[in-house]
Amino acid sequence: MSKEETTRLLEPHVEQRTNCKEKSEVCVSTACSFPTSIPFIIGNEFCERFNYYAIQTIMVLYMTRHLDFSEDSGTAMVHSFTMVAFFTPIIGGILADGYWGKYKTILILSIVYICGGAFVSLTAIPIDNPDARKWVPFIGFLLVALGTGGIKPCVLAFGGDQFDLRDPAQYRWREKFFSMFYFSLKSGSMVSMFLTPILRGDVRCFGGDCYPLAFGVPAVLMIIATLIFVAGSPMYKHVPLEGNIIGKIFRCILHARRSPPTKKTERYLDRAVSDEFPAEFVDDVYKARRILVMMLPMPAFWALFTQQYSRWTLQATRMDGDIGFATIKPDQMPVLNSGLILIFIPIFESFVYPAFELCKLPLRPLRRMVIGMLLGGASFALAGIVQLKIDDAQYHGTPLEVSQLRVINSSPNDIMFQIGNRSDSSRLAEATEVVYFGTGTPTMDFQPGLYDIQATAVENVTNMTAVSTLNLKGGSVHCVLVATDNGRMVVELLKINATSPTAETAGIAMINGAPNVVSLFTVNLTNGGSHTSLGTYNETGLGLGVKPFQLTETEEIAPGKWFTEMFNAETCVDGVCTRQTANGSFQLQNGAMYTLVAGSPCNGSTFEAIHFSLYMEVSSASVSMLWQIPQYVLITFGEIMFSITGLHFAYSQVSCSSYFR
Repeated sequence: MSKEETTRLLEPHVEQRTNCKEKSEVCVSTACSFPTSIPFIIGNEFCERFNYYAIQTIMVLYMTRHLDFSEDSGTAMVHSFTMVAFFTPIIGGILADGYWGKYKTILILSIVYICGGAFVSLTAIPIDNPDARKWVPFIGFLLVALGTGGIKPCVLAFGGDQFDLRDPAQYRWREKFFSMFYFSLKSGSMVSMFLTPILRGDVRCFGGDCYPLAFGVPAVLMIIATLIFVAGSPMYKHVPLEGNIIGKIFRCILHARRSPPTKKTERYLDRAVSDEFPAEFVDDVYKARRILVMMLPMPAFWALFTQQYSRWTLQATRMDGDIGFATIKPDQMPVLNSGLILIFIPIFESFVYPAFELCKLPLRPLRRMVIGMLLGGASFALAGIVQLKIDDAQYHGTPLEVSQLRVINSSPNDIMFQIGNRSDSSRLAEATEVVYFGTGTPTMDFQPGLYDIQATAVENVTNMTAVSTLNLKGGSVHCVLVATDNGRMVVELLKINATSPTAETAGIAMINGAPNVVSLFTVNLTNGGSHTSLGTYNETGLGLGVKPFQLTETEEIAPGKWFTEMFNAETCVDGVCTRQTANGSFQLQNGAMYTLVAGSPCNGSTFEAIHFSLYMEVSSASVSMLWQIPQYVLITFGEIMFSITGLHFAYSQVSCSSYFR
């Protein structure tokens, strides 16, 4: 690239404004005002971006949790979707320039977009066929990618076509339009990324997260976007078709290669100048080449940028979203990017860039884009530091050389227990504790092996002594449940699930430790909106309940305050049980695993007197999601300096062209 071309690259705005003024003829009265068609284009962009970012925001969780793909496969699917969405603009550009025009291309591909969104929403409804359930949704994702990618190069360019650049005032309006367009884009994405995870996680349908609703609402917004766009039809300014520009560029290059050089040829492509390829067209091809050279780093930047919808979201699932007054969902974190964009675009335009100008350090487009790339890389350095912090704090399970044990007293008496290692009979006990009614010991570490345990009521009560042998296995967490059954004390050893749930949920399982009161019951957990049952069902749906000393399957539920409702399964008729009593409430934390024990009452033996004890087996996620804020700040600054600058630079290079408008 010559020195002259480099200078023109560094100061494209000045050059293009001068060229436009040279072509200026007269300021038509209507040209001096802001085009009335622009609000329809901006409104369309808001709704369309709501749809796209709604899908992209929850897609990685949909893949990994709903369709059961691994995290690596889910990440690959998300970026494949993004790749198609960013590759198909080439197709949209060809259709708009050579065949349909921008207006018709936007309209037709918006209909394809709507069909894809509706298909994704409908296929999110669970079905019995596992293969169809896993792969059919990709038809909808493909249609969405074709739709959003096809209209992507048309909407912004169509908005730029509405301005009459014969008037310098309209040129300044167009510069404002680019900021307004980007502001609308980020507003739609911000609202979408905040609301869609709420529709997904807080609304329950089909027994889990409501993905059909989370995908369905954006599909409706896309219908609204199309209607808004059509409503502005009478006011749109249409630029005549210029043919397939991309094909014409390649033909021009081939023609230059086949043409012999002449003395008058100053540049390689000047050989192609002919009736088919006028000198002005060849000059525009050179401009396009300069743009392409500067845009070469763009794939690298956007490859990093889109990680916030995959790896950064998965990183957030291992962090604590509790901020006191609310709980942040992992797929809500990308809303920071959109929110910060809305805040910092006017700050950069009004203060940051002018401040550099005053200091005689003007940030021309190329410099801005380089700084933006560097900031994007720095954001991932911060993400790596956060990941190291998460890895250090994460629960890694019980070591194989250790067996963990907790003693829980669900009998109606205070007890004393002793544990001795069978291989060393001279040792009186490895643990001697008094455990009060309705409580349990902290988790204790033992070497794997056989142990004897003796539990005795503190008060002198007949038949209130129990002896048992414990086989403690390495790498496991056990619970010794001391209970009363038919007037005698019993000891049961249970293996506890001590795996970490996702950070936005809490895991809970229940033990029936009250066999002297009821032999079969179930517990319904409610937080005022959601309901989760802890119990078992047979094939006919009858006999639901938790048997004595049974540990239920683990359920992952939302953190927060939950209430217990007990059902005596012995009173069930045709599978319908009458609620007997509500037994209190408890608070669950993000990322923690709990065991809920139903114990015998201290006084009396009525069903209504059963009490609950809650034990934390795995501590909650300790690294706050707020630690991700610095990396989002840096990637946002990088986007402002890289993306917006590149957007305006690219259009300014071709805005005065007769061919590349």
